[in-house]
Amino acid sequence: MNAKNVQEALQKESQSGTIFGSFVQSCVQLRDLFQRCIFSYVPRSANAMTHNFARVSRSYSSSHTWVEPPAFVDGLLQDFCLNCK
Repeated sequence: MNAKNVQEALQKESQSGTIFGSFVQSCVQLRDLFQRCIFSYVPRSANAMTHNFARVSRSYSSSHTWVEPPAFVDGLLQDFCLNCK
């Protein structure tokens, strides 16, 4: 089971007599508590930038604003654009 399969099951609200089916049903019930909730799949390659921002932000003891993009952004953008072709 991978993240894409989970996302598809959540979209279809698939139910089965399995533990996974129970998990999906629980998620759907929680989703209904919100006015709007969308389950979407984000490939790992697209999530790399978010992961790096989170990792770097933990090194700051207070709020931080970048005037210029951090150095890791350029490399990740280039990698991401190459993977899109």
